[in-house]
Amino acid sequence: SGDVVEQVLGSDPLDMTLVVDRYAAYNRAPCQLQYCFAHLLRDVEATADEYPEDQEVTTFCDKFASCLKAAMGLRRHETDKEYYKEAKQLHKQLLQLTGKKTKHLAIKHIQHIFSKNADKLYLWANSRFIPSENNFAEREIRTTVVARKNSYGSQSVAGAKNRSTWMSILQTARKNIPNRGDPKAWLADALNQISKNPGINVADLLPL
Repeated sequence: SGDVVEQVLGSDPLDMTLVVDRYAAYNRAPCQLQYCFAHLLRDVEATADEYPEDQEVTTFCDKFASCLKAAMGLRRHETDKEYYKEAKQLHKQLLQLTGKKTKHLAIKHIQHIFSKNADKLYLWANSRFIPSENNFAEREIRTTVVARKNSYGSQSVAGAKNRSTWMSILQTARKNIPNRGDPKAWLADALNQISKNPGINVADLLPL
C-alpha cells in the first residue's frame, strides 16, 4: 500500500526518479515517477490480441508497440547525440499517436493512459540516466524470486522476513563495497565482529 512506500522512502522530497508500474501506491513516493514501458507494452499487445480482426486497432498497436520497444532500446547508443536525437523523435511519434483521432474505445483507452500521465511517461527523453523501463529492478530480484519459487516459499512469516532482510543486506553490500569488493568477505568479517561484540550496532557495519 501507499503506507509501505512512505515507510521505505519517507515523506521528505527526494532528488531521484523511481521507475515503476502504474500501481497507485507509488503516487505516495516523494520523488519523480517514470512509468515502466515494459508494463505498458504488455497492455498494448493485449489490446491487439483482443481485436485481431480490427485493422485500425492492430495498426495503431503495432506502431505504438514499435515506439515503446525503441524507447526501451535507447541505451544501445554510445553517445549523447545519438541518444537524444532518437529520443526526441520517439517522443514526438508517441505524442502524435496519443493525439490521433479515433472512435475505437480500445485505442482511446491507451491514448488516455498516455495523455493523463504525460508527466510520468517521457522523463527518459530528457535524461539518458532515467530508463524507460524497470527491467534492472526486475533482474535484481530475479535470483531471490526463483529461489523462493523453487523452495515453495518460506514456511513462516519469520522466515519470509529473514529472507527479505538478508537479501537487502547482501544487495546493499554488493553495491556499496569499494572497488566492487567481495560481499561474502564483508559478510564474514561482519559476522566475526558480531560474534565478538553481540551488542554492536549492525547498521554501523553496512558499507553505505
